[in-house]
Amino acid sequence: MSRSINYGIPDDMFERGGVPITKEEIRAIVISRLRLTDNSRVFDIGAGTGSVTVECALVARNGIVFSFEKNTEALTLIRKNCEKFSTGNVVIIEGEAPGTLEKGGSFNRAFIGGSGGNITGILDYIHNNMDADGRVVVTAITLDTLLRVREFFKKVKYRHDIIQVSVSRVEEIAEYSMFKAINPVFIISADKGDS
Repeated sequence: MSRSINYGIPDDMFERGGVPITKEEIRAIVISRLRLTDNSRVFDIGAGTGSVTVECALVARNGIVFSFEKNTEALTLIRKNCEKFSTGNVVIIEGEAPGTLEKGGSFNRAFIGGSGGNITGILDYIHNNMDADGRVVVTAITLDTLLRVREFFKKVKYRHDIIQVSVSRVEEIAEYSMFKAINPVFIISADKGDS
């Protein structure tokens, strides 16, 4: 079966369990903002269900994706989703970041979808270890995380931009069609090479 690869694979195609997923609309923007090539080397930190891992692996088909996650249920889902989408270029690393990041290889792209409260330590590791022409994308749902990330990028003089995305989907409720909002998300993108 041939399959076209588009950003934002539908959420219902992923095994999800009780683990949060980066919604397909947000994921499409994240993948676009990462500016992947077919040989990118990617860190997906706080990988959750592995939805971003899978999409990165499909784009960077000649590269590698290191998928970092500490949650046991999430690790099982990442494995299932990688198998479902036949991504043979993913290395799953169990444990909490930033402590586990040194287990990954060299990388030129990084996505932070979850930090477990360790955002500054994770950003420090990325700053000190990512290739000189690297790019990092962070999603944040709290102002606290947004401000920490922004201050970090200002401190290390990365050229960066911030967008806020709000998505609402139509849902059928009884005989009515209503919009149901998904939590707004801040997406911060930065280039190391411009520091």
